[in-house]
Amino acid sequence: MNGEGDVALWDSVWRDHWYSKNALRTRRAGQKAACIRDPILRILTSNQAHVCEIGCGSGHFLKAVSDFLPPQTRFYGCDQSASAIRLARQTTSEVPNVALSVCDAGATPFPSGIFDAVFAVCVLEHVEDKGRVLEEMRRICRIGGYLILFYSSRHSAFRLERVLKSSLRSWKFGYQDELSARQVLELFRSNFSSKGHGTLQGDWDFPLLRSVDFLISLFAADWGRYQYYLLERVS
Repeated sequence: MNGEGDVALWDSVWRDHWYSKNALRTRRAGQKAACIRDPILRILTSNQAHVCEIGCGSGHFLKAVSDFLPPQTRFYGCDQSASAIRLARQTTSEVPNVALSVCDAGATPFPSGIFDAVFAVCVLEHVEDKGRVLEEMRRICRIGGYLILFYSSRHSAFRLERVLKSSLRSWKFGYQDELSARQVLELFRSNFSSKGHGTLQGDWDFPLLRSVDFLISLFAADWGRYQYYLLERVS
């Protein structure tokens, strides 16, 4: 998403890193899909909706949402990493009506206004120059369609881990930022209207960080590993 260096890095992650393991990806995708299941079912009233995931990675989120959307739904996914798309083809092999492609998130092959819903699951945080990707998501989402977004939260102990590892040059996932809900919503203010957002805690693979986030969340409602957003395209 930011040049060939990032492509090589993410190819390596999807090939060799524990992050790409099937059990982990299945569990995390299921957690995220469960958060947005009810709003997706409310907004996708057509049995033949067209949905797309930008930066689909190994395809586990597409697989998870396909479990509760009508079988006539047409699924599309794209990622800059050929290694990710190879995994995604395996993951979604039993999903009907799915098409996957290797491309940059800022220059997809899709026609304008084709999608009823566009998913971006923990993708934008890895894009330093977000303008092209934001414009592309706006372009391919129809007016009245929805963007469903997950973004790593600025208000989380996991951010402290990422900042520390980045300073020690031991962070393995390239560029990443974390934003507050206000900052994320400001990115989309020109073309999208917020229809709600919520918080998803991290899982117990990292028990200390998860515990810290949980305890703080008892007193701060927006504190947690991820924020998720439902945004309607209005212009």
